[in-house]
Amino acid sequence: MATRFLGIQITRDRASRTISMSQMAYIESIISCFNLTDAKSISTPMTPSVAYSRKAAPSNPNEATHMKCVPYREAIGSLMYTSIATHPNITFAMLTLSQFLNNPGKAHWEAVKRVFRYLAATATLPGVQHAITAMPGAAVVATAPAAVAVVAVARCPTSPTPATAMTATAP
Repeated sequence: MATRFLGIQITRDRASRTISMSQMAYIESIISCFNLTDAKSISTPMTPSVAYSRKAAPSNPNEATHMKCVPYREAIGSLMYTSIATHPNITFAMLTLSQFLNNPGKAHWEAVKRVFRYLAATATLPGVQHAITAMPGAAVVATAPAAVAVVAVARCPTSPTPATAMTATAP
């Protein structure tokens, strides 16, 4: 079995019957690429009370010129890959911030840097973990770090009624 695939570290623990996927090396490389290695770590990917809008777009030519030099699209792309592969807990932030790819403002860029700071704080945690159960009718469970929903996927084919359950977990 491969231990690394597309930059994702895959770890299997036979004793606890789990498979973990992590992108710690990739996360560290993108944090370094965007010069945020010395940034202060934080515990949430977005500020809860802030609503981002197009009103934060550059309002004068100087701001627009400055924002053209900011690697906003590249940062969103790097974070989107992390979101899809191992960190679904930043998906909402990525969906919100990707709306401003054409004309991002300083507030949008600061929000992207906040997501990087959050990933720096959680990089050592496993991204996605799957618990494997051989019992008929048991669910396969996928979890992610922080306050993310835990989704139990449809039951095994031997189960008479497939079900999907969703519960929230606390950090």
